[in-house]
Amino acid sequence: YQRRVRGTIIFVNSAAERLFGYSARRLRGANVKVLMPDTYARKHDAYLSRYRRTGVKHVVDSVRMVMAKHAAGHMFAVRLAVTEQDDCGADCERVLVACIKPADEDELSASDDSSRGTSSATRAYTAHVDATTRRALHAVREAAVVISVEGTILLFNRAAVDLLGRTEKECIGAPVETLMPSPHKENHSFYLQRYVATGEKRVMNSSRSVQALHADGHLIDVNLSLSEQTMNDGEVVFVGLLSPLRSMPLHGKQDGVLQTTRRVIEHMTVAGIIINEKGIIQAFNRSAEQLLGYALIEVVGR
Repeated sequence: YQRRVRGTIIFVNSAAERLFGYSARRLRGANVKVLMPDTYARKHDAYLSRYRRTGVKHVVDSVRMVMAKHAAGHMFAVRLAVTEQDDCGADCERVLVACIKPADEDELSASDDSSRGTSSATRAYTAHVDATTRRALHAVREAAVVISVEGTILLFNRAAVDLLGRTEKECIGAPVETLMPSPHKENHSFYLQRYVATGEKRVMNSSRSVQALHADGHLIDVNLSLSEQTMNDGEVVFVGLLSPLRSMPLHGKQDGVLQTTRRVIEHMTVAGIIINEKGIIQAFNRSAEQLLGYALIEVVGR
C-alpha cells in the first residue's frame, strides 16, 4: 500500500487485504495506524512530523522486523520496507510506499536465541507459546510479555529484560503481578478471571498508559498494548507490548509520594481519584469504582 506523509492510506493491494483482514475500501482514507499495535500507533504521528520537518530517515529506506495488527485484533510479525516516492512532481504531496510481508520461519529462527542456556523449567513454560509467535516476539525491539489465562508469565523477551531489569529466568513461571505496583497487583487476578469468564473486552485489544515495577523498585511509565492470541494447539494466551513513555523513569521521592497517596485514598470511604498534571488518572479507589461504575483497570492511564 501507499501512504501520504500525513499517514492517510491512499492505496491498498489485494495482498495487503489478505494479510491484514481488511478490504481495500475499508482502509483507503483511514490512518495507517489502524494496522499497528497501539504501542507503535501512539508514536507514529510524531515520527511522521519529525520526518516532514527534518528529512532524517530513521525508518525510510530501511527494512525492519515489526509487529502488525490484524483486523481481528491479534498481532503478528512482519518485515517492513519503507521507501519514498519522489517522481510525482514538485507540487504534489510526498508519498511513502510500504512493502510488507509476514516474517518467515527462517528469518525468525535467525533472530531467535531465546532457548539457549535456559533451564528445562523455563522451556516448559515457553513451550505454551507456539514457535512462530515466540520467535517473532523475541525478534521485535519492544518489550514483550506473554501470560497464560491464569496470569503466569510464559514469555519475557530481551527488550523486557532491559526495560524492567529482571532476568528471563526469574520472570518465566512467575505471576505477572510481580511486574505491577499496588493497587494493580492486588486487583489483577480478579480482572483476568472476569475477562476469562465473560469475554468482555474492557482492556483487551487496546492500549493505555500504566506503570510497571522495575526490579530495583522504581516505577516506569509505559504504554501497554494488549491482545489475545490463540496458539496452534488452541490454547489462549495474552500478549502485552510495552514501550516507555519517557526516556528516564521517575525515581525516589515522586514515586514514594504517589504510592503513599494511593494507599491513603484506598482506605477512604468516599470516592478518591488521583490525576497528574496532564489530567491522566493515576489512582482510583474502590469507592470511586462503586460510585462511577468503572473498574480501576478501565480508567487508570486515561
